Amino acid sequence: MTPARSVPVSTLRSMTGFGRAEAVGDSVTVTVEARSVNHRHLDIALRLPRALAAVEMDARRLIQSRLERGRVDVAVQIVAIVALDSLPVKRLIESAKGSTKLVDATNGRRTRAVIVTGSDHLILSSLEPATLAQRLVTERGASGD
Repeated sequence: MTPARSVPVSTLRSMTGFGRAEAVGDSVTVTVEARSVNHRHLDIALRLPRALAAVEMDARRLIQSRLERGRVDVAVQIVAIVALDSLPVKRLIESAKGSTKLVDATNGRRTRAVIVTGSDHLILSSLEPATLAQRLVTERGASGD
């Protein structure tokens, strides 16, 4: 039996790349975008929501364990759709009143759900959380994201 002929492996010519991943749950959507360009050293820039600030060092270590060099930008966005029935959500709304972080999209109807964005904005909605989540999934599927 003759040995299999080895196929030459092409060398990596550029470290430029882009990736986007999205995970959709019942009431939350997490989107991660990563961009990289060629760079002499490893330079990591993370943009995380405040809710994920505690895992920033773990994220940096994970990236460092997989890459040796390059300028890497990673952005994480979280959109959560929550019902109005919990006290923490009501407190969140009270603390946002009077600021530019609160958007009332109820058109004078009763608030049934709150959308919490990655930029810490609160959007009040008159739709049920399940309806909002379904519309979000349907819209994203239709737009090809």
